[in-house]
Amino acid sequence: MKGKIRHSATGKRNSGFTLIEMMIVVAIMAILFAIAIPFWTTYRQNAELKSAAGNIVADIADLKARASTERLTYTMTFTNATGSPTTDGYRITRQVGGATENVSSKSVKPIEMTGADEIRFDARGTTSEGEIKLKNSNGRTATINVNITGRTNVQYSNS
Repeated sequence: MKGKIRHSATGKRNSGFTLIEMMIVVAIMAILFAIAIPFWTTYRQNAELKSAAGNIVADIADLKARASTERLTYTMTFTNATGSPTTDGYRITRQVGGATENVSSKSVKPIEMTGADEIRFDARGTTSEGEIKLKNSNGRTATINVNITGRTNVQYSNS
């Protein structure tokens, strides 16, 4: 017999899945989801960490270029709210004449930031050196090192 064919009381052919077969499929899918969800959560948290580090590195490169092009001093000031990762972020300002202008503010969620309080870019494109550390909730860290020429290096670790 090739497949399950049943005949009803009226003589019609019925083919399909039984309730037991459907319950087995649902149970198997539930087991697979129970295994996959923790892996997906870890993957998502690590992707958010890499994205946050990439955004900071891109902003550093952008500010270095803007400072030398516009002949102004730009500053990235980091808000390191220790113990409260939802309020971590940074503010970008520039010096025009003697006044400080806010350019933008960015939050870094849900990553905890520590390290340098600010990185300054002068009109020659050089910076103050600094190190910014980002940490996600599963303990993975990204350390962004900025040297005096504005070059950045990101190192990831599972601390």
